[in-house]
Amino acid sequence: MSLSTVVQSAQHMPKLHCNNYDTWSVRIRALLTAHDMWTGHIVDLPSDTESSAKWLMTDRHVRLVLLCSVNNSLLSLLENRSDTTAQAMWRSLADAFAPRTLGAELRLHHQIQTYRYDASESAVHNIARLRHMGDQRGAVSVAGDTYPEVLLIHTFLTSVPHWLRSVVTELDDGQPLTWARVTVRTVEAEALHTRGGGGGGGGSRRATSSSCGQYLLSVFALGN
Repeated sequence: MSLSTVVQSAQHMPKLHCNNYDTWSVRIRALLTAHDMWTGHIVDLPSDTESSAKWLMTDRHVRLVLLCSVNNSLLSLLENRSDTTAQAMWRSLADAFAPRTLGAELRLHHQIQTYRYDASESAVHNIARLRHMGDQRGAVSVAGDTYPEVLLIHTFLTSVPHWLRSVVTELDDGQPLTWARVTVRTVEAEALHTRGGGGGGGGSRRATSSSCGQYLLSVFALGN
Protein backbone atom coordinates (compact mmCIF):
# COMPACT_ATOMS: atom_id res chain seq x y z
CA MET A 1 0.00 0.00 0.00
CA SER A 2 1.32 3.46 -0.89
CA LEU A 3 2.26 6.08 1.68
CA SER A 4 -0.54 8.36 0.48
CA THR A 5 -3.10 5.64 1.20
CA VAL A 6 -1.76 5.13 4.74
CA VAL A 7 -1.77 8.90 5.34
CA GLN A 8 -5.34 9.14 4.06
CA SER A 9 -6.37 6.33 6.42
CA ALA A 10 -4.81 8.24 9.32
CA GLN A 11 -6.54 11.46 8.29
CA HIS A 12 -9.94 9.73 8.23
CA MET A 13 -9.52 8.48 11.79
CA PRO A 14 -10.55 10.66 14.75
CA LYS A 15 -7.67 13.08 15.32
CA LEU A 16 -5.73 13.18 18.57
CA HIS A 17 -6.95 15.89 20.94
CA CYS A 18 -6.58 16.50 24.65
CA ASN A 19 -9.03 13.83 25.82
CA ASN A 20 -8.85 10.85 23.45
CA TYR A 21 -5.27 9.60 23.62
CA ASP A 22 -6.26 6.05 24.63
CA THR A 23 -8.54 5.39 21.64
CA TRP A 24 -6.31 7.36 19.24
CA SER A 25 -3.21 5.37 20.18
CA VAL A 26 -5.02 2.04 19.68
CA ARG A 27 -6.16 3.02 16.18
CA ILE A 28 -2.82 4.45 15.04
CA ARG A 29 -0.90 1.50 16.40
CA ALA A 30 -3.21 -0.89 14.50
CA LEU A 31 -2.73 1.12 11.28
CA LEU A 32 1.07 1.21 11.57
CA THR A 33 1.25 -2.47 12.54
CA ALA A 34 -0.89 -3.46 9.55
CA HIS A 35 1.65 -1.83 7.24
CA ASP A 36 4.83 -3.03 9.03
CA MET A 37 5.61 0.47 10.29
CA TRP A 38 5.38 -0.23 14.02
CA THR A 39 8.18 -2.60 15.01
CA GLY A 40 11.55 -1.05 14.30
CA HIS A 41 10.24 2.52 14.23
CA ILE A 42 7.94 3.06 17.21
CA VAL A 43 9.32 0.18 19.28
CA ASP A 44 12.82 -1.29 19.50
CA LEU A 45 14.85 0.86 17.11
CA PRO A 46 17.42 -1.36 15.32
CA SER A 47 20.83 0.27 15.85
CA ASP A 48 22.37 -1.47 12.86
CA THR A 49 19.96 0.20 10.43
CA GLU A 50 19.73 3.72 11.84
CA SER A 51 21.99 5.02 9.07
CA SER A 52 20.21 3.09 6.33
CA ALA A 53 18.58 5.29 3.71
CA LYS A 54 15.61 2.92 3.53
CA TRP A 55 15.14 2.97 7.31
CA LEU A 56 15.38 6.76 7.45
CA MET A 57 12.81 7.13 4.68
CA THR A 58 10.34 4.80 6.39
CA ASP A 59 10.88 6.62 9.69
CA ARG A 60 10.05 9.93 8.01
CA HIS A 61 6.90 8.33 6.63
CA VAL A 62 5.83 7.17 10.10
CA ARG A 63 6.37 10.68 11.50
CA LEU A 64 4.21 12.07 8.69
CA VAL A 65 1.44 9.60 9.53
CA LEU A 66 1.60 10.65 13.19
CA LEU A 67 1.46 14.36 12.33
CA CYS A 68 -1.50 13.82 10.01
CA SER A 69 -3.38 12.09 12.83
CA VAL A 70 -3.06 15.00 15.28
CA ASN A 71 -5.63 17.76 15.62
CA ASN A 72 -4.43 20.99 14.02
CA SER A 73 -4.80 22.88 17.29
CA LEU A 74 -2.12 20.64 18.83
CA LEU A 75 0.49 20.87 16.08
CA SER A 76 2.00 23.97 17.65
CA LEU A 77 3.08 21.80 20.58
CA LEU A 78 5.30 19.78 18.22
CA GLU A 79 6.66 22.58 16.04
CA ASN A 80 9.66 23.43 18.19
CA ARG A 81 10.50 19.92 19.36
CA SER A 82 13.70 18.23 18.20
CA ASP A 83 12.25 14.72 17.91
CA THR A 84 14.46 13.07 15.31
CA THR A 85 12.70 9.71 15.11
CA ALA A 86 9.12 8.45 15.01
CA GLN A 87 9.76 6.74 18.33
CA ALA A 88 10.72 10.04 19.98
CA MET A 89 7.64 11.73 18.53
CA TRP A 90 5.37 8.94 19.81
CA ARG A 91 6.81 9.25 23.32
CA SER A 92 6.41 13.03 23.21
CA LEU A 93 2.72 12.64 22.34
CA ALA A 94 2.29 10.04 25.08
CA ASP A 95 3.98 12.30 27.65
CA ALA A 96 1.75 15.21 26.64
CA PHE A 97 -1.64 13.52 26.25
CA ALA A 98 -1.77 10.09 27.90
CA PRO A 99 -4.12 10.41 30.89
CA ARG A 100 -2.15 10.23 34.16
CA THR A 101 -4.80 8.60 36.31
CA LEU A 102 -4.67 5.72 38.75
CA GLY A 103 -7.28 3.88 36.69
CA ALA A 104 -5.21 4.11 33.50
CA GLU A 105 -2.09 3.07 35.38
CA LEU A 106 -3.82 0.03 36.88
CA ARG A 107 -5.20 -1.02 33.48
CA LEU A 108 -1.71 -1.02 31.98
CA HIS A 109 -0.32 -2.80 35.02
CA HIS A 110 -2.97 -5.51 34.60
CA GLN A 111 -2.14 -5.88 30.89
CA ILE A 112 1.53 -6.40 31.76
CA GLN A 113 0.74 -8.89 34.51
CA THR A 114 -1.52 -10.93 32.19
CA TYR A 115 0.79 -10.75 29.16
CA ARG A 116 1.00 -13.99 27.19
CA TYR A 117 3.40 -14.91 24.40
CA ASP A 118 1.52 -15.22 21.10
CA ALA A 119 3.06 -18.09 19.12
CA SER A 120 1.35 -16.87 15.94
CA GLU A 121 3.58 -13.77 15.98
CA SER A 122 7.35 -13.49 15.70
CA ALA A 123 9.56 -13.14 18.76
CA VAL A 124 10.36 -9.55 17.75
CA HIS A 125 6.66 -8.65 17.63
CA ASN A 126 6.02 -10.29 21.00
CA ILE A 127 8.87 -8.34 22.58
CA ALA A 128 7.70 -5.10 20.94
CA ARG A 129 4.17 -5.62 22.25
CA LEU A 130 5.35 -6.03 25.85
CA ARG A 131 7.83 -3.15 25.65
CA HIS A 132 5.05 -0.92 24.34
CA MET A 133 2.94 -1.83 27.37
CA GLY A 134 5.85 -0.82 29.60
CA ASP A 135 6.26 2.51 27.79
CA GLN A 136 2.53 3.21 28.03
CA ARG A 137 2.51 2.33 31.74
CA GLY A 138 5.29 4.86 32.30
CA ALA A 139 3.42 7.49 30.28
CA VAL A 140 0.25 7.23 32.40
CA SER A 141 1.97 6.81 35.78
CA VAL A 142 0.56 9.22 38.33
CA ALA A 143 3.96 9.40 40.03
CA GLY A 144 5.76 9.77 36.71
CA ASP A 145 7.90 6.67 37.26
CA THR A 146 8.86 4.11 34.62
CA TYR A 147 8.12 0.40 34.73
CA PRO A 148 11.37 -1.44 35.64
CA GLU A 149 12.92 -2.99 32.54
CA VAL A 150 14.10 -6.09 34.37
CA LEU A 151 10.55 -6.86 35.52
CA LEU A 152 9.31 -6.60 31.93
CA ILE A 153 12.06 -8.98 30.85
CA HIS A 154 11.10 -11.43 33.62
CA THR A 155 7.48 -11.24 32.43
CA PHE A 156 8.56 -12.04 28.89
CA LEU A 157 10.86 -14.92 29.84
CA THR A 158 8.24 -16.60 32.02
CA SER A 159 5.75 -16.52 29.14
CA VAL A 160 7.82 -17.95 26.27
CA PRO A 161 6.80 -21.33 24.78
CA HIS A 162 8.78 -24.47 25.60
CA TRP A 163 10.90 -24.26 22.45
CA LEU A 164 12.30 -20.91 23.60
CA ARG A 165 13.10 -21.89 27.18
CA SER A 166 16.76 -22.50 26.37
CA VAL A 167 17.02 -18.69 26.18
CA VAL A 168 16.79 -18.52 29.99
CA THR A 169 19.82 -20.75 30.44
CA GLU A 170 21.80 -18.89 27.77
CA LEU A 171 21.11 -15.56 29.46
CA ASP A 172 22.15 -16.89 32.86
CA ASP A 173 25.81 -15.98 32.39
CA GLY A 174 26.28 -13.23 34.95
CA GLN A 175 25.94 -10.44 32.37
CA PRO A 176 23.37 -7.62 32.73
CA LEU A 177 19.87 -8.65 31.66
CA THR A 178 18.92 -6.24 28.86
CA TRP A 179 16.37 -6.19 26.07
CA ALA A 180 19.17 -6.18 23.49
CA ARG A 181 20.57 -9.49 24.80
CA VAL A 182 17.10 -11.01 25.26
CA THR A 183 16.10 -10.08 21.70
CA VAL A 184 19.26 -11.53 20.13
CA ARG A 185 19.01 -14.82 22.05
CA THR A 186 15.28 -15.19 21.43
CA VAL A 187 15.53 -14.48 17.70
CA GLU A 188 18.38 -17.01 17.42
CA ALA A 189 16.35 -19.67 19.24
CA GLU A 190 13.31 -18.90 17.08
CA ALA A 191 15.38 -19.27 13.89
CA LEU A 192 16.78 -22.59 15.13
CA HIS A 193 13.28 -23.85 15.86
CA THR A 194 12.00 -22.69 12.48
CA ARG A 195 14.80 -24.56 10.72
CA GLY A 196 13.68 -27.72 12.51
CA GLY A 197 16.61 -27.85 14.88
CA GLY A 198 14.42 -27.55 17.97
CA GLY A 199 14.45 -24.76 20.54
CA GLY A 200 15.13 -26.63 23.75
CA GLY A 201 18.69 -27.83 23.33
CA GLY A 202 20.40 -24.87 24.93
CA GLY A 203 19.95 -26.24 28.43
CA SER A 204 22.22 -29.21 27.74
CA ARG A 205 25.16 -26.93 26.94
CA ARG A 206 25.45 -25.43 30.38
CA ALA A 207 23.78 -25.91 33.74
CA THR A 208 21.96 -22.99 35.32
CA SER A 209 23.96 -21.48 38.16
CA SER A 210 22.34 -18.28 39.42
CA SER A 211 19.22 -17.90 41.53
CA CYS A 212 17.56 -15.90 38.71
CA GLY A 213 17.94 -18.77 36.29
CA GLN A 214 16.74 -21.30 38.86
CA TYR A 215 13.72 -19.16 39.67
CA LEU A 216 12.64 -18.70 36.05
CA LEU A 217 13.12 -22.38 35.24
CA SER A 218 11.06 -23.33 38.30
CA VAL A 219 8.26 -21.07 37.06
CA PHE A 220 8.29 -22.89 33.74
CA ALA A 221 8.11 -26.23 35.54
CA LEU A 222 5.13 -25.12 37.62
CA GLY A 223 3.33 -24.00 34.48
CA ASN A 224 3.37 -27.50 33.00
